[in-house]
Amino acid sequence: MSRILLILFVLLVSLGSYGQYVDTCIIIQPGPSTDKDALIHGLATEQGLPHAITREIAMNAWTFGGTFGVVRSAIDFDINKHIPVGMPIKYARLTLYAWNRVDGMGPHEGLSGSNEAWVERIITPWNVNTMTWNNQPQSTTQNRISLPASSSGSQNYIIDVTQMVNDMRDYPNSSFGFLFKLKTEDYYRRLTFCSANYPDSSRRPKLEICTSIPIPKVGLCAALSRLSLFPNPADEELSIYIADLSQEVKISIFDTAGRRIMEETFVAERSHLSVAHLAQGVYILEIQTEDCGILHRKFMVNR
Repeated sequence: MSRILLILFVLLVSLGSYGQYVDTCIIIQPGPSTDKDALIHGLATEQGLPHAITREIAMNAWTFGGTFGVVRSAIDFDINKHIPVGMPIKYARLTLYAWNRVDGMGPHEGLSGSNEAWVERIITPWNVNTMTWNNQPQSTTQNRISLPASSSGSQNYIIDVTQMVNDMRDYPNSSFGFLFKLKTEDYYRRLTFCSANYPDSSRRPKLEICTSIPIPKVGLCAALSRLSLFPNPADEELSIYIADLSQEVKISIFDTAGRRIMEETFVAERSHLSVAHLAQGVYILEIQTEDCGILHRKFMVNR
């Protein structure tokens, strides 16, 4: 089964027209029933065969029964099902867990040279059940990622794929996952990781994507809904009270003819306006904010 987690992190103070940002992260870790990862086997006898049901993700240049062959791998997390087009991505991390076993294709090895590898964005569609070496999808070198040589056979890799995931978000019609291949496809060298079919679900490939979603200043809007004016009618002074106000608001007073006769800016919960100079009558108090629009309240001056 597919493992997708949604995580909400700490609210951060922002600038501009939003009061806060919330970091929202998803973790995509497919299982056998929902995976789309496969080997691309270049051994002459395997080039026309699909290799979808495998427990390994490999970048391999080795001999198989004495015959040389190259192996690549592909994974598609289908991120556009989870990340809307245009949503800002703060960071994206791909975790691959080492095979670290003597069976299968074996653990990481650089017997004859460096096993450095490339991660590239796949730009043409592919079918996990029918992909072979002969019909493998195309990839692009744009913003490709260099994987360093392994330091041990049990080394896990945590890969910063932020730019590539941004490209996948921006170009959904030419983004179909990740291609993994050795930089030097000449024996003997390999990197081998666990696939989505690996029995231990905690060691399957994991993609974590975090975005920053702006949250409007709902606190200010809620505070304005509790606006109080007193006394009303006023005589010499009008008190304006907005509970929990911590942001700047602009206050204007208009007469019934629509003329602005006072204007002031304040940030305190309570403000006092002198209305001693105003003639008796009805007035309109206007409070203007960047996020919550304009609010009007009627008050009277009576002596």
